[in-house]
Amino acid sequence: MNYYPLDFDCDNAPKRIRVGIAGSTSSIEGLKGWLNKCKNEIPAKQSRQPNLFPKFPGFNADVGFRSELFVDSTLERQINSRIRHVVQCLREYVVPRRRRNRNQRR
Repeated sequence: MNYYPLDFDCDNAPKRIRVGIAGSTSSIEGLKGWLNKCKNEIPAKQSRQPNLFPKFPGFNADVGFRSELFVDSTLERQINSRIRHVVQCLREYVVPRRRRNRNQRR
């Protein structure tokens, strides 16, 4: 696959994208590890449908998006347990309620 952004060769195309992360210590470290893994090619997954799980070309300056992700530690924020509790409440109560209200309007 030779896919890449249309503007990859333009002077103003983003070559370096700063990434900020908010989460628990373990989720921040997990995401940083996953983003690091995504820098290189991830092979296609075997499937009877060959286009269902194509290879991922990698996210670096040479292939794919023709840009690199820069994980900026100054943009990392740990979410404490109190904030996590609020987020969990929002997921369990507010989001389902909005969906119900939206479905009732249809």
